[in-house]
Order: sequence, then C-alpha cells, then structure tokens
Amino acid sequence: MSVSPKDGTLRTWNLLTSRSVYVKNIKKESQIEFIRWSPDGKYYISASPKQLNIFELENAECVCECDFDIPVLTIEFLPLNQTQMNRIVVGDNGGNISLYEIPSGKKLLSYKAHENRVKCVSPMVTPEDIILNGTWLVTASSDECVKVWDVSNSELDQEKTPNCLLTIPTGARLTCVTVWPKTEPRLPASTESLDTSESATEKKTAKRRRKRKNSAKRNPS
Repeated sequence: MSVSPKDGTLRTWNLLTSRSVYVKNIKKESQIEFIRWSPDGKYYISASPKQLNIFELENAECVCECDFDIPVLTIEFLPLNQTQMNRIVVGDNGGNISLYEIPSGKKLLSYKAHENRVKCVSPMVTPEDIILNGTWLVTASSDECVKVWDVSNSELDQEKTPNCLLTIPTGARLTCVTVWPKTEPRLPASTESLDTSESATEKKTAKRRRKRKNSAKRNPS
C-alpha cells in the first residue's frame, strides 16, 4: 500500500505483477505520513501528524477519524492481546505515548513517557521464559533515552498506566529504534543430509588419494 498526496490517491499494489489493484481518492492537501495494517488484517490506518483515519479492509470504508492535539511522529499497531482487541500506540512531539482502540478510535490512555519528542516506537511480544513476559513497548526519544514499557494489561486506562521496566540513557540523538526478539538458534532442516554429503565427499577424496598412491607404487619413477 502506498500514498501520494501529490495526486490525492492511496493505492494497493499486487507485489507479483507490480500493478495497482485498488485506488482510493484522498484529499490532495492530506499530509499522510503513516500507513499501517492491523495484526488481524481487518483494518488499515492512514495518518498525518494531526489526524488518524481508520479503514475497514472488506469495504474500504472509513469507520473512524481521530484528531491529534499534538503532532504525531510515530505510530504502530500493538500485537493482539488476549481479548483480540486491535490497539495502536502513538508517540507525539510532546513526549507523550497514547493508546487507541481500533476500530472505535477511543483513546484508552495517554501518559508522559519522555522529556522530549518521541521519535519511534517498536512493540514486541516477549518469550514465555521471561518472568515479565507479555507485550512490551520500546520507545526512543530526542531526550537521548530508550525506554521499555509493559503494555500487556488489556485493562490499561488513564488510571492504570504502563510500568516502565527499563530506561537506557544512550547519550545520542535518537531517530529510530527496532527490536530483535530473543530466539533460539535453529539448524537448517537439511543438517543431516549436509553431514552425509560432507562425509561422502571426504570418502571420495580419500579414495582418490589411495588410487594415486597405489599407482605411484606400481609405476616408480
């Protein structure tokens, strides 16, 4: 999916044919900077720094519009929680993090996360072997800090703000952040066949050496 304020269109593309399969007209003056798909694939959102539009994929209908009081710099969907409720997290120019429910557009909570603008957010689902496992949110800010928040609680509201699990003062002017979840190293499925192949190669090499050695014995120089 791509957006072009220049010609006032939002396009969905077929990646196999590189052709546009659906075109939706938008306002040419719209300064859309974000397009995101919901985890369950039922919705997509387009957002400018000042407004969020929520669309239902089945009929491409805009089901909700939300206006932002403070310019938004980053926006992402959170992984589906136990209630299967789609939620988005928004970071703004004032250092705030806000959570919205999709498709209603209801603001669940907003809290001061950083002293300066929030440049990027990255949600992740932690492995089960971690004590505080669940859904975490990593945020990076112009205040030079990276923070990790626990947003697992589906009942988060203005009275129950997320716990900050970790603060990392980087001393750098941060512009983006991404998360690499812990995973166990996995060997290729064909490991055994590779070992067998290597063993067979070694046997062939040894056989050729024996032949050359025997040939040298029969035909001494």
